[in-house]
Amino acid sequence: VIETWLSATGTTSWTKTAPAWPNNTNYLIRSRSTDQAGNVETVGAGKSFVYDTTAPSSSVTNPANDAKISSLTTISGSSSDTVPGLVDSMQLSIQQEGIGYYNGTDFSSGVEYWLNATGTTSWTYTAPGLNSGARYFIRSKAKDKATNVETPGTAISFKYDTTAPSSSVVLPSNGGKLNSLSTISGTATDTTGAGVQIVQLNIKNTDD
Repeated sequence: VIETWLSATGTTSWTKTAPAWPNNTNYLIRSRSTDQAGNVETVGAGKSFVYDTTAPSSSVTNPANDAKISSLTTISGSSSDTVPGLVDSMQLSIQQEGIGYYNGTDFSSGVEYWLNATGTTSWTYTAPGLNSGARYFIRSKAKDKATNVETPGTAISFKYDTTAPSSSVVLPSNGGKLNSLSTISGTATDTTGAGVQIVQLNIKNTDD
């Protein structure tokens, strides 16, 4: 490859109007000076850089969207940037429905509050204390080394539930005397929780 040397404006302090930079590209700029006696500088290593105007992207992977969970110790996710760009930092916001955003201490923030996560392409955040029966929303936001910041997408949501449901037998009635019973029936509720998923029953011959 034949190197092309462009004339700069100035001498001891010089400038050159930059060209149009194709995006997501590595560049190397070197300088060379010549004095009035015709001596030409031995070219040095120069300066390399990446030109990047593309924002990175990120996602929350744990908890899963629309999950119903009874425990959460770590929130995690991933991020990526168009090569040769590199993700520099990750943030996330956590909202409790009807209450507010988590500010590192409690859910009292009335505006979206961004928390610093650990890691970049694979990131984590220690989950705060959560209230049983509440719905939560999490959004993530990545920034790359060229300071391009992701526009956050739609939040993932999940229901946190540590309260057990309750159930009861309706038919037969307790202590009943029956000469036929074709169907056993009952009810189950999970008033503030994630919703009843399954009901099981146990039938025992108490004369044995």
